[in-house]
Amino acid sequence: MTNGEKCGLCGTFYEYRKTETWTKGDVECDIAECEVAFAIVQRDRKEILICETCYIEGRMEPVLSRSQLRGAFYQFGLEFSKAGEFDKARSALMKSLEVEETADSVAALAYVEEALGHRMKAVTLYQKALAIQPEHFMAKANLKKLL
Repeated sequence: MTNGEKCGLCGTFYEYRKTETWTKGDVECDIAECEVAFAIVQRDRKEILICETCYIEGRMEPVLSRSQLRGAFYQFGLEFSKAGEFDKARSALMKSLEVEETADSVAALAYVEEALGHRMKAVTLYQKALAIQPEHFMAKANLKKLL
């Protein structure tokens, strides 16, 4: 395992701030965390990492397809949400929805709104996610919890 990750757009190298080994049965996997969020995008038949700085500075839009952008915005939304940065998560997920409305993005935004204390907005968004994809597990489970 390397000691960091390099952004595929700007070339900046970010060192890992911590790593952990996860084990399931006899399989081990090293999980690493950098000081900034990353999204992974398929480009030119390979995966590239895009750093938070490139996301913030708008460097993704000129070089990624609409599908790649939607996925990158969604991934940044999940990363920010996981870090408890819910305002940043909301912004990224809204950008994802501007590109394409998917049940996953709507449900993730509902989760963020719930975390921000906007219960009714979360209920409406979970219902919207279920209208798009009636069997969406996260939307069903979280909506049930709120009702």
